[in-house]
Amino acid sequence: MIAFRILPEEKLIILVNFTKLTVDELLAFRQELRQAPDYSEEFDILNDVRKLPIQYTADEIQQMAQQDYSTRKVAIIASSDFAFGMSRMWEMLSADDTDSNIRVFRNGIAALDWLEKDAADILPILDALARSQDPRQS
Repeated sequence: MIAFRILPEEKLIILVNFTKLTVDELLAFRQELRQAPDYSEEFDILNDVRKLPIQYTADEIQQMAQQDYSTRKVAIIASSDFAFGMSRMWEMLSADDTDSNIRVFRNGIAALDWLEKDAADILPILDALARSQDPRQS
């Protein structure tokens, strides 16, 4: 499951990953996201994978890197060493596309700084989204 919130005033899409999806499921989610009323290809993406219990394989990362994210910045927040390393692989593989603009960070403040967004405004929204959708919390 991926929870999301679109902030049109910030030109930002926030994603919080709770469960590992197949590459096909990720593509279906992307199509669903595009149908959201406030969605725009121009918006940056803040992708939080800190709650993802199972990480993607190198093959899956390669498949995801082939997707087009060239119209915006994508900041990934990954706290575990493994998630950070796999996300860096995605960043590096995507760098082959000269229009790609993907970066990996250990925390939301650094990610939002790179996205040129105000962390004081965005972090409470990210935290609330992560708490409200977390199936592990009652």
